[in-house]
Amino acid sequence: CMEGLAEWFGTDQAKPKQTLPPLRGNVVVPKPKKGAEILLVHPDRPGPDGQPQIVLATEKYGGGRSAAFTADTTYLWSLPLHAMGQDSPYNRIWGQLVRWLAGADVRNRQRGAGVEGLLNKSIYQLGEKVRMRAMVRDEHGDATNYAEVSLTFGRAKESALKQVPLTRAASRQGMYEGTVDAPGAGDYSVHLVATKDHKYLGVQDLKFTVMQPADEMLKLAANPKLMEELSRLPNHPGSSRRLDQLPDLIDQLLRNDSAASAAEERVIPLDDVVRAGMTWLNADPGWPRKYDMPLQGGLVIFALAFEWLLRRFWQLP
Repeated sequence: CMEGLAEWFGTDQAKPKQTLPPLRGNVVVPKPKKGAEILLVHPDRPGPDGQPQIVLATEKYGGGRSAAFTADTTYLWSLPLHAMGQDSPYNRIWGQLVRWLAGADVRNRQRGAGVEGLLNKSIYQLGEKVRMRAMVRDEHGDATNYAEVSLTFGRAKESALKQVPLTRAASRQGMYEGTVDAPGAGDYSVHLVATKDHKYLGVQDLKFTVMQPADEMLKLAANPKLMEELSRLPNHPGSSRRLDQLPDLIDQLLRNDSAASAAEERVIPLDDVVRAGMTWLNADPGWPRKYDMPLQGGLVIFALAFEWLLRRFWQLP
């Protein structure tokens, strides 16, 4: 589970070379179960048994496996090292722990020798480096650091192939990696070969594509001549303007817009309750002004009657 993580978590003989942010707490357990293997402890805090508090312990139980991780807020390990991607200690410790619990190493032994190629993506932009990795298993199905891994790659239907040796990665057992510097645009085929003691362990074929960027991204400056030519196309006639003519163009469009409504000025007396209320509701009263006074009087009578009803209902004086 902790393979290749000694640089971050240290060992019994050496302290870690890199530091991780401290976590905010952990659950205190009395002592490890019989047969459990302790992988991580809190070096500065003793538990109930006087030994350092347990952070990570694993155990094989029957035909399965179990693990107990007592700390929390492990996201604090992820945030400052997010740029490392899958190589960050946060991703590696959880990934390796899950694979160990799932018995991935047992299945690999059952599969025997082999090689599994890995590309960080399948489509690259022109000028990008292509990073390639390979996981190699020996004849027993165990990850091995003593294999020779190479790859040949080239464009589809191209006879001239390039060869790139893959070197062993110190971060993980059985991992080999290499980089191809900025290949040209096109579709590529990759052929991976892994050998050990002059015996084949496995082969695998991969594919990736390098895309040419769009033409409009090659030159970002304005092209007034091209814009003028496009505006004169017979199927879609139009006109072209310079950037400094944009305010005049907007004014012209507004003047020619038949749907644009002209500003209207209205004077509403505030003492006219009916018309002021209708204006506030964005409605235009369609009756003559001579009916405003009777309407206001009706509103007063209605308010007095409503008040009288409320007083009778609540038995108020």
